[in-house]
Amino acid sequence: AATPAQAPAPVPAPAGVAAAPAQPPPLAPPPAPTSAPTPAPTVTPTPAPTPGPAAQARTAPSAPIAPLAVPDPPAVVGAMLLRGEALLAIGDVSGARRFFERAAGSGNAAAALQMGRTFDPTVLSTIGARGITPDRDAAMAWYRHAQALGSADAATRIATLEATR
Repeated sequence: AATPAQAPAPVPAPAGVAAAPAQPPPLAPPPAPTSAPTPAPTVTPTPAPTPGPAAQARTAPSAPIAPLAVPDPPAVVGAMLLRGEALLAIGDVSGARRFFERAAGSGNAAAALQMGRTFDPTVLSTIGARGITPDRDAAMAWYRHAQALGSADAATRIATLEATR
């Protein structure tokens, strides 16, 4: 007949070593809070006043983009310009803008001119761009920036854009 299994007998601790307690001591409950926490004061931000058109014209930057602190190497700028042109050719205007803007930030006049084209209502209509809202003012700002960077074609684009107003 089988006998029920018995629990093994505890092993006595060697001499000079304190025996480990069979169970860990119970944890003490956390101290009760003495007072309720003070809520942080609520601050409601005040929106900045929107300047009128005259003030906006005075504070408008001379260039649509700040130049990069460290311009990209010419080979990288050329590759960005080519990639932007390829994207524009397949109708990806917003993708092209990312490459043109970076290249223009390095001081590339052709990239600034291309940025202007991505906002120009006539160009966007010609390439059949969908989902992109033309922005005559942004196109003009980019064309002027391209002209400042030395683009010979920018003057023609500016004159054409001004004539279509």
